[in-house]
Amino acid sequence: MILTAVKEMNGKKGVSILSIYKYVSSIYRYDVQRNRSLLKRMLKCLIFEGLVKQIKGHGFSGTFTLGKNYKEENMYDKTKKQAVGSPRKIQKESRKSGSKDTDSEYLPSNTSDDDDDPYYYYYKTRRSRNKLRKKPVPSTKKEKNQLNINLNSQDHCLATGDSGITDVTTPESTCIFEVKQEHTAKDQVESLNPAGGDMPHSNTMSPYDLSDYRFECICGELDQVDRKPRVQCLKCHLWQHAKCVNYEEKNLKVKPFYCPHCLVAMEPVSTRATLIISPSSICHQWVDEINRHVRSSSLRVLVYQGVKKDGFLQPHFLAEQDIVIITYDVLRSELNYVDIPHSNSEDGRRLRNQKRYMAIPSPLVAVEWWRICLDEAQMVECPAVKAAEMAQRLSGINRWCISGTPVQRGLEDLFGLVVFLGIEPYCVKHWWVRLLYRPYCKKNPQLLYSFIAKILWRSAKKDVIDQIQIPPQTEEIHWLHFSPVERHFYHRQHEVCCQDAVVKLRKISDWALKLSSLDRRTVTSILYPLLRLRQACCHPQAVRGEFLPLQKSTMTMEELLTSLQKKCGTECEEAHRQLVCALNGLAGIHIIKGEYASAAELYREVLRSSEEHKEKLKTDSLQRLHATHNLMELLIAKHPGIPPTLRDGRLEEEAKQLREHYMSKCNSEVAEAQHALLPVQQTIRDLHRKIYSNSPWWLNVIHRAIEFGIEEELIQRVRNEITSNYKQQTGKLSMSEKFHDCRGLQFLLTTQMEELSKFQKQVREAVKNLEGPPSRHVIESATICHLRPTRLPLNCCVFCKADELFTEYESKLFSHTVKGQTAIFEEMIEDEEGLVDDRIPTTSRGLWAISETERSMKALLSFAKSHRFDVEFIDEGSTSMDLFEAWKKEYKLLHEYWMALRNRVSAIDELAMATERLRVRDPREPKPNPPVLHIIEPHEVEQNRIKLLNDKAVATSQLQKKLGQLLYLTNLEKSQDKTSGGINPEPCPICARQLGKQWAVLTCGHCFCNECISIIIEQYSVGSHRSSIKCAICRQTTSHKEISYVFTSEKASQEEDIPVKGSHSTKVEAVVRTLMRIQLRDPGAKALVFSTWQDVLDIISKALTDNNMEFAQISRVKTFQENLSAFKYDPQINILLLPLHTGSNGLTIIEATHVLLVEPILNPAHELQAIGRVHRIGQTKPTIVHRFLIKATIEERMQAMLKTAERSHTNSSAKHSEASVLTVADLADLFTKETEDLE
Repeated sequence: MILTAVKEMNGKKGVSILSIYKYVSSIYRYDVQRNRSLLKRMLKCLIFEGLVKQIKGHGFSGTFTLGKNYKEENMYDKTKKQAVGSPRKIQKESRKSGSKDTDSEYLPSNTSDDDDDPYYYYYKTRRSRNKLRKKPVPSTKKEKNQLNINLNSQDHCLATGDSGITDVTTPESTCIFEVKQEHTAKDQVESLNPAGGDMPHSNTMSPYDLSDYRFECICGELDQVDRKPRVQCLKCHLWQHAKCVNYEEKNLKVKPFYCPHCLVAMEPVSTRATLIISPSSICHQWVDEINRHVRSSSLRVLVYQGVKKDGFLQPHFLAEQDIVIITYDVLRSELNYVDIPHSNSEDGRRLRNQKRYMAIPSPLVAVEWWRICLDEAQMVECPAVKAAEMAQRLSGINRWCISGTPVQRGLEDLFGLVVFLGIEPYCVKHWWVRLLYRPYCKKNPQLLYSFIAKILWRSAKKDVIDQIQIPPQTEEIHWLHFSPVERHFYHRQHEVCCQDAVVKLRKISDWALKLSSLDRRTVTSILYPLLRLRQACCHPQAVRGEFLPLQKSTMTMEELLTSLQKKCGTECEEAHRQLVCALNGLAGIHIIKGEYASAAELYREVLRSSEEHKEKLKTDSLQRLHATHNLMELLIAKHPGIPPTLRDGRLEEEAKQLREHYMSKCNSEVAEAQHALLPVQQTIRDLHRKIYSNSPWWLNVIHRAIEFGIEEELIQRVRNEITSNYKQQTGKLSMSEKFHDCRGLQFLLTTQMEELSKFQKQVREAVKNLEGPPSRHVIESATICHLRPTRLPLNCCVFCKADELFTEYESKLFSHTVKGQTAIFEEMIEDEEGLVDDRIPTTSRGLWAISETERSMKALLSFAKSHRFDVEFIDEGSTSMDLFEAWKKEYKLLHEYWMALRNRVSAIDELAMATERLRVRDPREPKPNPPVLHIIEPHEVEQNRIKLLNDKAVATSQLQKKLGQLLYLTNLEKSQDKTSGGINPEPCPICARQLGKQWAVLTCGHCFCNECISIIIEQYSVGSHRSSIKCAICRQTTSHKEISYVFTSEKASQEEDIPVKGSHSTKVEAVVRTLMRIQLRDPGAKALVFSTWQDVLDIISKALTDNNMEFAQISRVKTFQENLSAFKYDPQINILLLPLHTGSNGLTIIEATHVLLVEPILNPAHELQAIGRVHRIGQTKPTIVHRFLIKATIEERMQAMLKTAERSHTNSSAKHSEASVLTVADLADLFTKETEDLE
């Protein structure tokens, strides 16, 4: 079409592309608007081949004529027509010249001599014509048929009935053929394999010229001309790329082509193939087992990865396989690709424009499988999950459910399997409940037993153990003891978790309920304290939220001790703060009651306490100031009964020092902010000196543009600069809409620069007025305005007025984004429910953008440079831009300076507030609203006294406890100090002998020699069952189990025969030592390490790395098979770290002979699965299970409880999860009994 248009309309100056568009549209009735880009690409290709050349202009804006290669092509076309004959006429041919179009030519072949062959049409492209030029031109019927066969060998276009494969080799020679037959769908299918008789008359024409031609492919190409073969669906007549739908040209004679949607809607393809659905972790294990037991050439096996990766596989291709393996993850994702509406359906035509991508349906539902096997069938026990829903949509003759995992929750698991098997009527929930479930609940299980016996075949390991000849499996339990540091951390966690658990369990009225009867959220909530304690037994860092994430670093025990000391110190300071607060409050109550001597004694107690603990913890300086100031006032008032002390004369000096120390930080911030501001202000003064002219440079630029008559260009450039990359605020008029000519721009810039200078001057003066020591009036006004407002801020003080000036100046100097200061203020009001204090945002920092004024200035400067205006204008413009940058820096520093001055006044107000004490509201004084903490009513005096006494008692007890813990940790640190040679030089408080290399540490922190502590335990134990002792120094009670024994001798430190590098937790060290011992006793033996938590496995992996031990770890699905294969087949890797939820189901790892369970597992089914990875068919060596348990912890209680539950369920056919084994009472016993043991 393009070549014809260029030829027919060619003149001396060539043909423009608009003329080509008009010619193609009028002669060929081609939709130019829709295919404009396609025509441009075709023209570009013709230029590249030399058929068209450009004689004027650049790009598509020039003119074109026929190229030097056109004559050669035209001569070949004439030779070809003489040899082959005239082509068939194209329907709707509008003029004779159309048949001479050299863009594409049609060579229909004659009917084959064999009536069984379909009626083919071939499309020959320019590439094949070039190849045929060197060959003699055929002139006979036989030769013409031979020519078509050669073209077929080049993978060119085929068409059978209404289907065809199109190969478009070059964009400029695009033309697609299809055969139009006026027959029904049945006749079209029969025409695929004609039995004889004359072929129906067919007309050929280009699909692009048809009004109903539609191309919709999964690749998303919008009917673009390409070189890919295309096929047309027999049913819906849509065209697609053959490669995109995985349709091979060789299948065209055997199977007609239908699009994916039509295939899914048709009857499923019957097959003898078996579909195996397995978890991702054991998918490749199926392949390995098949390769191991079956010859690779005798069985066709396909691992199907879903339409996301494989695209649409033809159902016939799937049917040709013997075994198709798919994972549950892929099965879940396939559910998203079923019930997709066809483009021709009513549901599929809801878009205004043509769809670009064809949605791909899943081919799994288009095959009727001979056998569908669910490996690890417990994955679909719940019919509501996606995997179960997709499995039910599959069509199959036989259905199998394979699982070695017992039913976990109850009979509802069996129902999910029955639904998949499709056993009627029990696959219907109503009949399942009525016919089987209810009778079973009413103690009539025979109906269920007889039903299950018909569909279930169970081969228990104990029944066939003699036949499969698996070596025996033994078990080793490693009992461990916490180190003192770990024990302290565990006791802290136990205290918090027990309180949390008791609160949650009290909300449940019936403790006989099993956890399985509760909803999932409740079970998760009440099991959370147990989870934290179990994690604390493995490693302190495994407890979520306690320390830094594991990705940063794994703490050593020394680092753990340091961290615990810091936490304990913080807790001591908090307890002391609460104690001082209670003492100060009680002193205020005594002053209200006129008991001045008692008040003075309480203030002195505060000062004594702060002085006593100053080496260990810091006392709040404002609390000390409160006690010092009010004690000084009592002494000045000379109330009777207050005894004098030697310290009374220093009270005024101490109060002054406290005030100065508190204000020193604020004063330094003010000085630093002022020091940072001065250089910028000096820079601004220097820049101002560089501007000499009286008239602003931008006015001169505008005048010069008017003189030269280029003001329109200037206006357009300024508007473009203002509106580019700028999101205008809603309801705000942009500066670009406020002027229409240069005069308007001149007036607008003059006005804005004057306003900018005005607010700049006002802000500088306002900040300068705030310098120097604040007066009493300034402090009082700030207090009333925003520091302690009764309601919303009044904005009446000098700081708030300066803030308003900052806001105005900011609006002139910067351009805010849509979310500015007002939006932030409104959000804060909503968050605080109307209560707004000094958190009011004073700037829109972080939301600043270049102002429209500055954008206009930049546009003017750029305009002046591009038109080479006077150098003076350009230099002053550059200086002006530097001034804008300096002003913005000055604004930020000015605002920081203002904030520092504001914070200084706020600190002064805090000092004034710190000296205020509790007082009774005067009867003539209005009742404050909202209430003020230090002003109480007369009837509230006694209530506050009782409350403060309770607070004092609690804080005193807590402080004593925390100080003891801090001392305990400090002594532990001394025991780990290697510089002293492991000898403690301190004497025993009882016998005065040196503690030496062995001593005992109580929870209060005091140390005693082993001889004295043994005597105290034997003769002076107290409490229930005489299980505790009292410290001989502080009389604090310590349980026997909480006594820490320190051994620093080399013999004690080398108690274990196998040293482990690094400082690790007790359990991690025991796991690593066990793995090292296994390698010493049996080199090359492989071991599996199971844990419930990935964090614990990460900690173990770092410990193994520290000890130079090779291992593999399964933490991600992507590397699962790679790491598993490395463990199985690499002789250097003998350790595999597996999370319990991933590696306990279905895997066969008979290469390993040791299983290490890092912690006790609540779910017995998961534990059996983990152990069963090595103890199964094919194992030839004895296997050992290692359990690691910490004495005197929740793990010991759990192990005893699980053993009891195992014995009680020995006769049960199904194992149970933690939710079905445990009751609420069992969970309560885990905490209460352990608490009794600790006490």
